[in-house]
Amino acid sequence: MSYEFIEVEKKGRITIVTMNRPERRNALNANVMAGLNQYFDQAGAAPDVSAIILTGAGGNFCSGADLGGSFGGDQSYLDMHYDRGHYADLLVKMNKCKKPILAAIEGYCLAGGMGLCMSSDVVIASEDAQFGVPEIKRGLWPYMVTAVLIRNVGRKKAAELCMTGDRIPADVVGRSPEDGGDPRCGLSNSEGPRLETPVPDGKSGIIELTLDDLEPAGIRGWLPALLRPFKK
Repeated sequence: MSYEFIEVEKKGRITIVTMNRPERRNALNANVMAGLNQYFDQAGAAPDVSAIILTGAGGNFCSGADLGGSFGGDQSYLDMHYDRGHYADLLVKMNKCKKPILAAIEGYCLAGGMGLCMSSDVVIASEDAQFGVPEIKRGLWPYMVTAVLIRNVGRKKAAELCMTGDRIPADVVGRSPEDGGDPRCGLSNSEGPRLETPVPDGKSGIIELTLDDLEPAGIRGWLPALLRPFKK
């Protein structure tokens, strides 16, 4: 089965999974979540795949749930409840995936997108990336995202992010507090420049940076083994 809003590309032993709803800033709906579930299953089980890159099309990673679609709109409360359960299942699947998942992030990484980011094993962000859980500004609480936030940044900082709805830029997240960074660390491993001009294969600069970080040594066997203790 193919999914309208998911694109998959293979580069050597790396599978690149792209959420492709740029007009909605890659907001999550039922099709996106079903596609991610399927392709994580496929790539996780494929012997010729050593790592997975998760990214978004159109200069943004993911702006969270599509409140006008699968998480709202004309759906019944029961249908919305089941769709939210699919999102929780996706986060669990990412955590259990036997292959390392690297999130390559540009632009918005908000709300449910933060859950995908925090459920990845490694995060590489462009300089213009913004992280946050702004649900509180709509009178909501990011219940499912809170769990993975606590695991990455600690209980107090997770509560602060959820209660303020603040957005944190990548250039602050990527530095230590001593160097002017934000103490709410743990959101990304590193940052890199965003290329305004597409690279020859059409992928953005952050994907090229991620591929450079993966090659040539790590993905041939030891990296999945190294990360295995972190996959509960």
